[in-house]
Amino acid sequence: MMFIAILFCTLMSCNELFASSLGVVGETFPVAEMSLLTLIESRLQQLDETGEMKEIEKKWVAEATSNINRPKALGLDKAQIDHTYTYKPEIILQNDIKDAKGNILFTRGTSVNALERLPSYNPHWLFINGDDESQVAWAEQIINQIPDAKVILTGGALDLVTRQLNKDIYFDQEARITKKLNIAHVPAIVSRKGNELLIHEVVIGEGGHAHAD
Repeated sequence: MMFIAILFCTLMSCNELFASSLGVVGETFPVAEMSLLTLIESRLQQLDETGEMKEIEKKWVAEATSNINRPKALGLDKAQIDHTYTYKPEIILQNDIKDAKGNILFTRGTSVNALERLPSYNPHWLFINGDDESQVAWAEQIINQIPDAKVILTGGALDLVTRQLNKDIYFDQEARITKKLNIAHVPAIVSRKGNELLIHEVVIGEGGHAHAD
């Protein structure tokens, strides 16, 4: 019943719920209508007695599981033209960065490149639509060459692609990464070039093989 209390507190001002009594002002009348809380409790009890509550819970669990396994697809088109460009992971500090003792490490306004601070970091990110078998095949070929490559879906079912590639799979929910990197087509591979990220949108054939330049 905890969510009932939360719902009630949301609908009614919590200040009103805990306000002290100010006495009776004017003539009072009995409340003829059922209170909101009583109505909710009565409805929940009815659902529980008829077994509808269990069906609602099952449906909710099924929908939640489906959404987790297959998040909303990003709708990125399949690459028709090879396109290569770079992205510099750089920010301008809005505040001073200090260590635990209060010493300033970086002053406000400093431009910081994340890759400069990670000289040995060598990423390989594969962006694919998991519903396209040719893109899954392309990712498998890359993984055979670069086992630590990370696969990030822009569409498709996580559990299915996980089984196909025998590898942990990620999903770019709400297109946070692809938008940041300006990726418009898949498959795409992101790697490192100096202190920049190198993005390559790749044209592939039905078997997943990249077309020759």
